[in-house]
Amino acid sequence: MSPVVKRWPTVAALLGLVPGDHAPPSSQGVEVGVRARIASSSATNDSSALQPWLTALASSPELSVRIKAVRALAETALPSVNAALCAALRDPAAEVAAEAADALRHHRDPDTVTALSAVVENAEGYFAGGVRAAAIRTLSAILPHGRGQSIVLAVGDADAEVSVAAIAGIVDRNEPGGGDALFAVLENPRGYYVSLTRGAAARGMRRLVTPPDPARLRALLEAEDDSEIRDVLRGLVGEA
Repeated sequence: MSPVVKRWPTVAALLGLVPGDHAPPSSQGVEVGVRARIASSSATNDSSALQPWLTALASSPELSVRIKAVRALAETALPSVNAALCAALRDPAAEVAAEAADALRHHRDPDTVTALSAVVENAEGYFAGGVRAAAIRTLSAILPHGRGQSIVLAVGDADAEVSVAAIAGIVDRNEPGGGDALFAVLENPRGYYVSLTRGAAARGMRRLVTPPDPARLRALLEAEDDSEIRDVLRGLVGEA
């Protein structure tokens, strides 16, 4: 998992890395607490003060400097900053691109959604899994509830990091259709999903606001061979 994705508490819970995988999801999946960025007279929104960071992000040969520039610019609501962060999604270093995807959580506008959706879709096969997973985290925070179909579709991605991030997005958002997507991962009729992803889907079931179908859960439990996943399913069946 990339450093940005590791900072996502839901991912850590779904992978069983922290206790509390049954904790309730954040309200309707849309991350709260993204601070308003309106004060155009403040020093942080002064384009001249920001120019050194914009220049560093665009041209510094040092990866650490470009990451620092992304973090310095993240919460500034100016078109030039938004454009620079969107451009940084194609930084040659995946670490910088993932930080840019994460920083765009502070920029809720159509250009951001378009840029991040292209990263997740990855039609050209250009973007690394960690960048795409970070883009999913941001989309899960900024898309209106019920508009996260691209996140649901990403559950079926061949990259396990992307798939786990999509499961986390479904869980955080309580996205419509998410329960069926998680069932599809666990039923796994073609043996497509690895244990890491299936375990995340099982733990994700416990966090959905809409309870999973008890009959399907019992059928899963009867067919499951993985002992760790069986333990999670057994708990779900007991709660159903």
